[in-house]
Amino acid sequence: MLLSKEVYEKKLLSIEGEIKGISDNYSEMISDINNVILENYDKSSFSIKELANLVNQSPNQLRSVLKQTTGLTPVKAILEIRLLKAYELLKNQKYSTIKEVIYAVGLTSRDYFVKVFFKRFGVKPVSYTHLTLPTKRIV
Repeated sequence: MLLSKEVYEKKLLSIEGEIKGISDNYSEMISDINNVILENYDKSSFSIKELANLVNQSPNQLRSVLKQTTGLTPVKAILEIRLLKAYELLKNQKYSTIKEVIYAVGLTSRDYFVKVFFKRFGVKPVSYTHLTLPTKRIV
């Protein structure tokens, strides 16, 4: 599972694994949260409210549980999964452009994606593949 303090603190690049160090009280909920995010990360409109509804929690309860168990807010948890998926897509060269990867993980802004990807992994997305960022054409 993705949502564990160990995963985030160590900044693992894998999206596979198990939830470790989370109390039994929350492990099922974290697993549900993780699964819902994995099912919806590609939707740019996916919101904290929608996530909370899908796991039968209030947005405040969702935030509290995530913060306590992973150290992340719901927004950061969704972003983390999107970035890990983007890394995987880039590494496996599943798309021919970075723009396609950006949309595939539910993001829409190239500048934002490059910024958060660099902050998360310490390199620009183009470092992982032969892909290039699309540039604006002047006609």
